[in-house]
Amino acid sequence: MTKLTLTPAKKKEVTRDWSEVLPMLGEYEPLMLARRLGPFVQGICLDRNSGNDRYRPTTFLHNLCKPFPGISLALAQRLRTVRTGSQEDVTLISHKEKYRDAARRLLEASVMPFTDSVSVSEISDGYRKYRELSEIESRFPINQFEAEIEMYIWSGERAHAENLIVHYSEEIDRWPKEISAKFGGAMQWRAKIENTLGSEDRVRATVLEQMRLLKVSNLPEAQLRSSV
Repeated sequence: MTKLTLTPAKKKEVTRDWSEVLPMLGEYEPLMLARRLGPFVQGICLDRNSGNDRYRPTTFLHNLCKPFPGISLALAQRLRTVRTGSQEDVTLISHKEKYRDAARRLLEASVMPFTDSVSVSEISDGYRKYRELSEIESRFPINQFEAEIEMYIWSGERAHAENLIVHYSEEIDRWPKEISAKFGGAMQWRAKIENTLGSEDRVRATVLEQMRLLKVSNLPEAQLRSSV
């Protein structure tokens, strides 16, 4: 029996199937659906395995406030089984039978809402909930701290950004010194981030430039509401 693999035609088929049950997202590339959400790209990657015969659905939230050469799978949450909670792949053989249920479970488990309108406070809550999942990238989550602060700067909510800088610098100060030393320690990190507080225009310009470079301008856009 011929092994089913993710050929270019099969990638298009799988992506199209997922797109039909996730109308809020657009096709960014084969096996990746996404949308714009304020200074973020939010989406689902159908991350194929090395054998090219199955994929692992994964939600992500990519920060556009910092230059990066591609869409990262930041805040990755992978599909998990109902019974054991272990990571779950969808084989090409079972794709037609399972993809609708997989999409439903993936969205239900996501700490970041996929609703038409999302508030910045919901994004902040999502970052907190993600850190509670104890994923490896959340052990010393400097990138998550900065993305959350940059979101508030982008939205013009300086007071929220200032409060987070104080709170997170205190948390960083409790990290092992060999970790915090990688970015100069808590005080130096705080000084660097505080320098961005008055740079809403620069942050917004970076987002626009990243949108152009990453070719995400034509993706569907969800509303990111301010908290004021």
